[in-house]
Amino acid sequence: MIYRDRRNPELTPAYDMVSTIAYVDNDTMALEWTGGLRRFSDLSEDLLARLASAARLPQQLVVRAGRAMVERFMSVWPGDARHLGISAETREAIEGNLKRVPLTGARPASPR
Repeated sequence: MIYRDRRNPELTPAYDMVSTIAYVDNDTMALEWTGGLRRFSDLSEDLLARLASAARLPQQLVVRAGRAMVERFMSVWPGDARHLGISAETREAIEGNLKRVPLTGARPASPR
């Protein structure tokens, strides 16, 4: 979370979601979300609520901000992806991982 105006929370950029995709051939990120969860397929509204609770932030606010961030990303990605200077392979890897993220409308991950 970042508070640019010192009052309203915003989600910080999800650097790990993009930067490791080109190099890691699976669903696991370098850093964990919480409690050992480190898969793209773990990124759900439930996880955002848990993170908010752990940070003592309003759960609904964090979940709404998470949804809004994902909706915005998904609305601009199709038009901008080819103009970012990344390889087609990286773009395809990002798109593959987006299909795993429940917040994008993907189906929840199967139990481990």
